Amino acid sequence: MARPSNTRARQRCQVLAFLLRLTMSRNFDDFLQRDLKAFTFPRALGVWFISSAFFFIAARVSQRLILIGRYGIRKINETQFYQNFGWLGVAGVGAWVGGTGYAWWKTTLFTANKFYRHIIQQNRNWIH
Repeated sequence: MARPSNTRARQRCQVLAFLLRLTMSRNFDDFLQRDLKAFTFPRALGVWFISSAFFFIAARVSQRLILIGRYGIRKINETQFYQNFGWLGVAGVGAWVGGTGYAWWKTTLFTANKFYRHIIQQNRNWIH
């Protein structure tokens, strides 16, 4: 008697392997170079300006949403935003600011590396 093949499990493994292959060796520098095409220092500087603008906007919006230190508000549960959205909303705002801050920091390091490699050292071995 022949054993039935488990094709559904095999298909699931193939899909997971394909998705894993897509995400292997993908880091922030790879995203900036491959997806945003920041091969040279001027392009990296433009991406850095956009990242700085996003971080500044996120910081200002979160400061306006959570008004600790203004109008006599001393605790986060006294804010109107907390009353409307609870701890999940406050955590979401914190994650948003943290994510844009992380992206700004990684873009800053990438731009500094491009400046050092392409301007200071005059390295012409670019990717494209």
